[in-house]
Amino acid sequence: MAAAKEVRLGKVGKVNTKTGMITVVFSDRGDESTDEIPMLAPAGGWKKPDIGELVLVNYLSNGSSVAVALSTLWNGQLNPIQGALWCMLFTHSDSKNYMSFDEKTETFTVNAPNAKFDVKKHFTISDYMSFDEKTKTLTINTDNVKINAKNITCDANGGLTVSANDITQKADSYTVNSRSESHTSNGTYSVSAGSISHTTGGSCTVSAGTESHTAGTFNVSAGNVTI
Repeated sequence: MAAAKEVRLGKVGKVNTKTGMITVVFSDRGDESTDEIPMLAPAGGWKKPDIGELVLVNYLSNGSSVAVALSTLWNGQLNPIQGALWCMLFTHSDSKNYMSFDEKTETFTVNAPNAKFDVKKHFTISDYMSFDEKTKTLTINTDNVKINAKNITCDANGGLTVSANDITQKADSYTVNSRSESHTSNGTYSVSAGSISHTTGGSCTVSAGTESHTAGTFNVSAGNVTI
């Protein structure tokens, strides 16, 4: 058994995730193993070490069998994320699940197959995006929003409102099916498509300074049409 106040290097033998304790094996002492000992928790955090990972063990002065595992170590088999000045590694698999921050580029990176944020009240990204859990409202404040996607689906059970000085829509085929339809624009409303179809069960209303529809086929079917 190690002497009091001794610091030794060993390998993780077993991990108890329920208690946050581990056993450490010392290969230079015939694979002698410690009892379960606690791991140091910097800033209140704890990371499950892998079996066989190198770890420092500090034996306390109040008993040769009382010890604390200080920390796992970067080594030849386990290297830090390259380029990151600050890094927290969660697993040692090939996927390298980690968080890192590069002070030079001021870049914070989260690398994981899946990420989940459980926010109880309010979530804000700078002054540009916020989410209010109470009202279920997502707010985006910015000069420009750009979305590039193969397919985009908007499903609104309540209502969909678009307000703008100028609206331009371009598509090979443009189809609208609704109970009632209303377009209001202070500036220009423009739709360009190979074919355009508006089908409404109620009324179709368009109010705009300038309205333009360009299509090979243009069809409007509604109970009432107001332009």
